[in-house]
Amino acid sequence: MNPPDEKDPTSFHQVLEIARIGAAIGIGAMFGFIGSIDSVNPRVELSFNWKVVVGVLGGGWFVWWVLGKIFGTAEDKDAQRDTKAARRNPVAWMIFFALLVGGLTLGGFAWSLNGTESEKLGDVIFGTVMAFWILGFGGLLIWNLIRFIEEDSRRGEEAFRKEEEARRQSSE
Repeated sequence: MNPPDEKDPTSFHQVLEIARIGAAIGIGAMFGFIGSIDSVNPRVELSFNWKVVVGVLGGGWFVWWVLGKIFGTAEDKDAQRDTKAARRNPVAWMIFFALLVGGLTLGGFAWSLNGTESEKLGDVIFGTVMAFWILGFGGLLIWNLIRFIEEDSRRGEEAFRKEEEARRQSSE
């Protein structure tokens, strides 16, 4: 991951460290929140227990570690170092991270369904699946909107460059 400005690579590494810290705090807090869920039906009940502490500390440390692997692997690849980390693709670490976080999230949710009555369990699962579908559809809409805006911006920049070049040529 080459810094945009080779003169000051320190600021680039500082941004990566801030990203690692922010992600570790954010996802650690999410794991802690998931660990605090005691039940979800008939109402959501939260409590502070050992699962919260393990979720925050363990989740935060895990995210810190995985992002270090991802960033380090990408840096080694960019610097063309022949290390064991450079031979592993950063995408492999990202897939590992996404699958593990997704699995832990689903596991924490399933654990919280422990005390749910069997008659209401189907409704809770159906509601959860519908919420994921709706959130996924919203994410897809946002992604397409961003792609549209970037494409439009790219066309505008291209037109601006052509106009500037035409002005320079006409003034010469």
